[in-house]
Amino acid sequence: MYSHYQTRKLKVGSVINNLKNSIIMKIYLFVLASILFVGCNQDVGFSYGEKDGVYFQVAPQSSSDTLQISEVIFSFGMVPDSIIQDTAKIVVNLMGNRFDADRFYKVAVKQDSTSAREGEHYTAFAGLHQFGAGLFKDTLRVLVNREHLSSSHIVKEQKRLMIELQPSDDFNVGINQGRFLKLTINNFLDEPKWWKTYTHSGIGYYHPEKWKILMGFHADFKKVGEEQPLNVNVVSKYFSSLRNYLDNIPTFDKETNQRVLMDRLVN
Repeated sequence: MYSHYQTRKLKVGSVINNLKNSIIMKIYLFVLASILFVGCNQDVGFSYGEKDGVYFQVAPQSSSDTLQISEVIFSFGMVPDSIIQDTAKIVVNLMGNRFDADRFYKVAVKQDSTSAREGEHYTAFAGLHQFGAGLFKDTLRVLVNREHLSSSHIVKEQKRLMIELQPSDDFNVGINQGRFLKLTINNFLDEPKWWKTYTHSGIGYYHPEKWKILMGFHADFKKVGEEQPLNVNVVSKYFSSLRNYLDNIPTFDKETNQRVLMDRLVN
């Protein structure tokens, strides 16, 4: 049997061990919390003394994992003929912390990848641009000109403007994949991606004059992506109205002077 002294010794030893374990556990928890804190801060973009970054939207990669440059398309074909100058809007993203004062980022034109001409197809804009206080996203605005762009939907002339983000006093380039953006400018109404999804609903072949009429019927027809503007159960009445319009109001192809009908062009 243990003596009273041995029992007290065991109890003291147990207390010391528990105290050591408690101290070790506190140190462990402190280190773990520090690691998690640093990790969380890095996730939300803390720069730890480095400048914050800005970047353009990154395009999805192809199946071959080659880097795709994001593209913004501005078409004067979607606006009235009376408008000879308009603004292309490009989103600029922040990588880092919002700030309580305006800051400035720098853009340049990558001339060796650009076919648009300054002063002819667009107004000079390279240099510093404001990134608004308290924002995670801001907008780069580029004035584009219509006068020297062909309106031919047969030739389909397009001008390319390659824009590059560069470091400034306030910002670095956030991610290399978002350094460049391609602005494509044209003056024709190219076939929207959704057009062929309505083939079995009676829309017929594509022609820009037909699309203009549909846009006059309903604003949703202004969409250009793959998403269908209207439900297939609804569009048939608009296509019927389009047919009646073309049958009764002579509408002509501006390039060939052929009359546009629902199912064909005629001389």
